[in-house]
Amino acid sequence: MARFLALRVIYMFLVMIGVSIIVFGLSRMAGDPRYLYMTAGSRWSQEVWDARGRELGLDKPMVVQYLLWAGNALTGDFGDSLWYQRNSLDIIKERMPATLQLSGIAYVLAILVGVSLGIASAVKRGSLLDLFIRGFALVGQAAPPFWLAIVLIYIFAVHLGWLPTSRRGDWTNFVLPVITLAWLSSAGIARITRSSLLEVLDSEYITLARAKGVGRKSVIFKHALRNALVAPLTVAAVLFASFITGTVVVETVFAWPGLGRLAVDSALNNDFPLVTGITVIFAIIYLLSSLAADLLYAYIDPRIRIY
Repeated sequence: MARFLALRVIYMFLVMIGVSIIVFGLSRMAGDPRYLYMTAGSRWSQEVWDARGRELGLDKPMVVQYLLWAGNALTGDFGDSLWYQRNSLDIIKERMPATLQLSGIAYVLAILVGVSLGIASAVKRGSLLDLFIRGFALVGQAAPPFWLAIVLIYIFAVHLGWLPTSRRGDWTNFVLPVITLAWLSSAGIARITRSSLLEVLDSEYITLARAKGVGRKSVIFKHALRNALVAPLTVAAVLFASFITGTVVVETVFAWPGLGRLAVDSALNNDFPLVTGITVIFAIIYLLSSLAADLLYAYIDPRIRIY
C-alpha cells in the first residue's frame, strides 16, 4: 500500500509540474506582462519600463523566470490582481466558501439521487420505473448545463415566480443552481450504479445465494450492493473536483459569487495573476480528488494495490 501511495504522489507531482509549465507558457504567449499593468492610454518612461521588467524578472532567461514564478506560487503568491489591486490568493479565499457550499450540496444530492435511482432501476429491471429512470439519466447526460439552467430559470423563476433567478441568499437561491449542477452527475452515477448492480446480480455467487434460499433483500443489499458500489464510489470521489471546477457555467448563469464566476470575470478582464491562481488551485483540487479516488479504490478492491 505504501508503494501504491508513493507512486500516486509522484504522478501528482509530475502532473502539477506540467500544469505549472503550461500555465506559465500561456501567460507569456499573451505578450509582455508589463502591458497588462498599464492603464488605458498611459505610457511609461524607459526607466520605469526597465525597472518594472527587473521587478517581474523579465530581464532573466525564460527558465529562470519560470522557476521564480513557480517558487512564488508554492508559497501562494500569484501576484496582485490587476482588476482588484489586491493579493490574488486573498480574493480566491474570499470566493472559495461560496463555491464549496454550492458544490458540496450539489455533490451530496447527486450521490444520494444517483445511487438510489441506480439501485431502483436495477432491481426493477424492465419495468416502467426502470424506463423512467433511464430516461431521466439520458436527459441529464444529454442536456448542457447552461441550457438546463436557462430552462429552469424560465419555468420556476420567470413563469411561475417561485424561486429567485440569481445571487446568493437564503435556501431558495440554492435550489436552481444545485439542481443544474447535480443533474448531470446524478444521471451518470445512476447509469453506472445500474450497470454495476446488474452485472453483480447476474454473477454465479448471487445465483448460488438465491438457490440456498437467501432472501431477496439480503441478496441485493448484503451480497450484491457492496461489490456493485466499487465503480460508483470511485467515480464519486473524482466528481467532487469536477463539481468545483465545473461551477464556471452554473455560477456565471446564476451570478453566483464563487470561483467559477471569478475565473470568467478574470479572463474577460485579462487579469493574468488571478487567472493563473485559480487555474493552479483548480488543478490541485482535481489531483487531490483523483488521489482520494485511487486510495478508495485500493481500499475497496485490494487486488489493485500490486500495480
